[in-house]
Amino acid sequence: MNNNMQNEVLNIIEKRYSTRQFAESAPELETINKVAEAGILAPFGSATGFSREEVRKVFILAPKSDGRGKFVEILHGQLLKNSKELSFASIFIPKLKSFAKLVDGLVKNGIPGLEQGTYVIIIAEKKGFPPVAKQSIAHALQNMWIYATSLLLGFQMLSAIGTLGKNKEIFDLLGLEFAKYELDGCLVGIPADANTNRKFDISKSIKVIP
Repeated sequence: MNNNMQNEVLNIIEKRYSTRQFAESAPELETINKVAEAGILAPFGSATGFSREEVRKVFILAPKSDGRGKFVEILHGQLLKNSKELSFASIFIPKLKSFAKLVDGLVKNGIPGLEQGTYVIIIAEKKGFPPVAKQSIAHALQNMWIYATSLLLGFQMLSAIGTLGKNKEIFDLLGLEFAKYELDGCLVGIPADANTNRKFDISKSIKVIP
């Protein structure tokens, strides 16, 4: 890899940030397909014995589509259930109170990015042994985030999707065998907020062990 390519890759990584506000207008679906392809190309746990086509599925939910509307209903129902469970658990585990409050806020106010011109991208990774599906999804999301940034698109992790792993409705919507996949995903769209990335003193975070 030549120096120009190295610098360009690092520059893209440095520019990544979590987008919190998106424009009402959405990118072209063809562009989002390219972002999804970057996720498909990420490494996966090949030791599971499954083919790439079977291991990883990527689903794109466009703004204002019927599937998107159904997804929002399913996600809201799951968040409501999570909120009730966390509220009860926080009585006995006080450190959960702040997180319970956060989830309750999402139930009451919704997730802003879902109401804007974003695409929801869901990654489903087949469970197997060794159990590395979650790690593999992280690689896919990383690929997508870097590529989306190179296209000047906004990207937001939608970790609430990860709580849908035992929700039969979402598996029915995606046409997947129930509970056989780990799930996670993100929002991708045109950013409306400023880049809030901050420079870090990298030297304080890296240590070489002799």
